[in-house]
Amino acid sequence: MKHTIIALFCALMLSLPVAAMAWDGFDAETTGLVEVNTDRMPVVGDAVEIYDYDADNTFQATVLEVRRNVRTIELTVRDPETKKPRMFIMESR
Repeated sequence: MKHTIIALFCALMLSLPVAAMAWDGFDAETTGLVEVNTDRMPVVGDAVEIYDYDADNTFQATVLEVRRNVRTIELTVRDPETKKPRMFIMESR
């Protein structure tokens, strides 16, 4: 009985849609809070959705560099408006 319940629970969990991951972090230059929405760990060339709390807007940016440290992930993207790089620092998972 116990194994049947576990199997049903696992089947249910696998059938649910996968939610996108979101990292809360901050802009290294402005120290403004941001949220990076992605369905997996971004790699160079990926487009990621970023919500900027200070500007109260969401934008798409291209990933230029990803640095993973013990405690943080540094994500450098190209700002779509200024075309300049921006670095976001998030807590590593």
